[in-house]
Amino acid sequence: MNILLLCPTTEAEQQQVAQKCGFTSYTELVNKMRILIGAYGYLACWGRPDIRFAAYFLARFQARPSARHWQLTQRLLRYLSHTIDLKLTFDPTKSKYDLATLRLPDEHDLYGMVDSNFTNADDTKSTTGYLFWFYGCPIVCESKKQRCVTNSTSEAELIAASLATRRCKYLRRLLQDDFHIKLKRTPIGEDNQGCIHISRGGGDFTKSRHTRNADSYVYQEQVLNKTIDLRYITSADNISDIFTKALGPIIYKKLRNRLMRHDDSYEENFTMIAIEENSEK
Repeated sequence: MNILLLCPTTEAEQQQVAQKCGFTSYTELVNKMRILIGAYGYLACWGRPDIRFAAYFLARFQARPSARHWQLTQRLLRYLSHTIDLKLTFDPTKSKYDLATLRLPDEHDLYGMVDSNFTNADDTKSTTGYLFWFYGCPIVCESKKQRCVTNSTSEAELIAASLATRRCKYLRRLLQDDFHIKLKRTPIGEDNQGCIHISRGGGDFTKSRHTRNADSYVYQEQVLNKTIDLRYITSADNISDIFTKALGPIIYKKLRNRLMRHDDSYEENFTMIAIEENSEK
């Protein structure tokens, strides 16, 4: 069901929604929604990036919420109450598994991942999600609807990679110029081979000429300036996928635990990757 169709359009429908949610007026419901979503947005920015997509998605409907939106707001509140112990930690040793999925040694202080979903069930515009770590802790997370309508998955991924590259350029300038930290080329994980191929100057120009604006920025920083390294990563290991769409409970918990460094499964996964690489050799 299209969630946009659930939004009330008349005063009678608004009053019906308010009564269904236990409020005396629709204005009271809207104010309560905005208070909760504002709190969720604050948490998503400063300590709970695992709820970022949910908080920003609900924010799209805060002006005209439906009973379904109110239910989702309450569900997010219950989720936070059951996961109150989750927290961000700075632990450089935990970055080994993330970098192993990128086929890199643990020698990069700054690295990131980027992803995009190609449209969705309720809108024709895709959603960008990216994430950057510094010393094993997320420092920048983003979940944002793209401004334009894309024509393919690769184009949506290129736009997402372009936005992530801009943020990466800012982070590199901040760390190098202001904090005098020496950085290597920043690896960024991407799960779309077409996006990576086009960003390195490949692809059929007749089929991708409409994406040159999004592609040129990534190409400039990767091939010309050599500040980033867009590398392939499987979708199952792309943690930024958590910022682009609603995931199933199993996949969500796996990516969330890696994002929040919640359990000790990283050493086991890192060992499995090492075993697979040795067997390939």
